Amino acid sequence: MPTLTHEEIQAGAIQRLAQIRLAARNPRRWPGGDPNAQAEALNYEWDLEGFTRRFFPHLCTAPFNPLHQAIFAQHHARQQTLPTGQVVPARGYREATAAPRGSAKTTIKGFIRPLHALLYQHERYILIGAADFDLARDKVKALRDELNDNAELCRVYGLQQTDTWTMNDFVTRTGCRVRAFSPRTHVRGLLWRGFRPTLILLDDAEDPEAVLTELRRARLLGWLQKDIAKLGTADTNIDVIGTVLHPESLLAHLLTNPGFRRHFYRAVLQFADGPDAWTLWAQWRELVLDLSDEERLAHAHAFFLAHEAAMLQGSEVLWPENPTQSYEALMLDRVIYGEAAFFQERQNEPLADTRYLFDMDAAAYCTPHPDSVTRADGRTVYYLDVPDVGAFYDPSLGRRRDCAACAVVLRDRWGYEYVVDAYCTNTDSPEVQYEAITDLLWRWQVPVIGVEVNGFQSLIPDTLRQKIAARAQAEGVSWSVDMLPVTHTRNKILRIKTLEPYVVNGWLQFSRRLPAAYLRQFAEFLPIENASRDDGPDCTEGAVRVVRGIFDRRSPK
Repeated sequence: MPTLTHEEIQAGAIQRLAQIRLAARNPRRWPGGDPNAQAEALNYEWDLEGFTRRFFPHLCTAPFNPLHQAIFAQHHARQQTLPTGQVVPARGYREATAAPRGSAKTTIKGFIRPLHALLYQHERYILIGAADFDLARDKVKALRDELNDNAELCRVYGLQQTDTWTMNDFVTRTGCRVRAFSPRTHVRGLLWRGFRPTLILLDDAEDPEAVLTELRRARLLGWLQKDIAKLGTADTNIDVIGTVLHPESLLAHLLTNPGFRRHFYRAVLQFADGPDAWTLWAQWRELVLDLSDEERLAHAHAFFLAHEAAMLQGSEVLWPENPTQSYEALMLDRVIYGEAAFFQERQNEPLADTRYLFDMDAAAYCTPHPDSVTRADGRTVYYLDVPDVGAFYDPSLGRRRDCAACAVVLRDRWGYEYVVDAYCTNTDSPEVQYEAITDLLWRWQVPVIGVEVNGFQSLIPDTLRQKIAARAQAEGVSWSVDMLPVTHTRNKILRIKTLEPYVVNGWLQFSRRLPAAYLRQFAEFLPIENASRDDGPDCTEGAVRVVRGIFDRRSPK
């Protein structure tokens, strides 16, 4: 049997695709479907909005936003008429779409549109990629399950199940294949029945941890340029959708690539700029931040309703009809989860690596006393109202860049947390560190401490336990501290970033007596690998988790 050249295979694939489209003009286009519904089905071939409303009313819980309308318009505009009179979709497009979380970008572009393409045979071989294979498989499985479970789809277009019907790879009765893949999947040279992939859909293909590392960002970009872009032919469509996770991420590069059509959306199109807006939103924010008020969110909402017109003056959002995407909901999201998360996930404007994460000049500072803590707002919190005390120790055993750091955190009954003491140095020997940590724990009578035990540090808890026992014996009292060995598996930068909203909102306050070296590490922290010393912020994040009682889940994969 002679070996076909790439050009011959490509030409054959295009010819076969044309034959499929020509056959699709047959009145029995969907032989398994209701014959009386064929005319209705034909009406939706170029009406993606009508298709969505007709078969997915359970997903249409709010009016479509401008992102959805643009997708519908693109679909309608892509029909072209061949010299034979046949109407087919235009091919060979490349698109990059950045849209905020919660905008239903995946629902329309990564779910409903691929289903439409399968049922109308607009795409013969679809690859769906995501950051990891499990996520990609779930996306493919969702398509497969919808073809099985959506009663109206099955009635109009017929049952699509064939012998190839797995969670990550299936073939429909219309002769179309869908397959999952990820950056770790071998995809070079993919062929199916002589066909190259006709649609490559990358949906949230970037990993939040991997995107923080320059080398891994470069590898992912190279993977797209060398592997993905070469998978198909000139007729292959490539669609990349997601949220911009980093200023130099894959999606950020594609948005400026002239070979890709750019679609960029933000949740907030215009922030409120009325004469009283800033003052009113500041008052609203104070209500939200008052942890001593159990009804704070209800009180803040009542305040908003009383001043709604003034607070919304000049504002504009992408999807005002969706309650979770209203201006008030987005401002609440901004307060609760912090500026960094808001501008990344909602505005597609991730902070540049060169921007310090913590503004320590604006941070809240408390003053510890023998019997109480004075909060930043001047309120006195007695230790009787502080039920939780914890610490975390990040040791340093001889590495020059590392500091040994330990932070003590108190948590009052309303949820405010206070960093009242800390140890932070890169000069002391391990023996001196253990003595200093023991003094710190004794001074605050800390009942529980987490200890990082990555690698050879696993013997530290036993050594520290011996020091504590010796101290108790010397003081002539019964005293013990629970040791919680912790092995980190989650990226350190992502761990530290979780502190940002608590620092900004004054929910995590710092003693004015903390060591200067410790506070300097917070002030100079950059979200870049090895850019600065970060042991102080890292041990504080650990102590916060310890004091919240979630130390056993502190490093989720």
